[in-house]
Amino acid sequence: MRSGDYIWHKFYAWRPVFPSDDHGIFWLEYLWRRRDKHRHCWVYRSFRTKSEKEVEQMNRLF
Repeated sequence: MRSGDYIWHKFYAWRPVFPSDDHGIFWLEYLWRRRDKHRHCWVYRSFRTKSEKEVEQMNRLF
């Protein structure tokens, strides 16, 4: 496996994925992904701030 696989890369989630730092399903939007060194599978992150998560949660409720 290339060493570049372990760096975070921008990824368009064209299929449902579950980020490790967020809750819920992310689909048809941009995330970040990289290979896990130990499990050799893709790991996804949203890197959203706490305030961005709160705003998105409020928009879902109303």
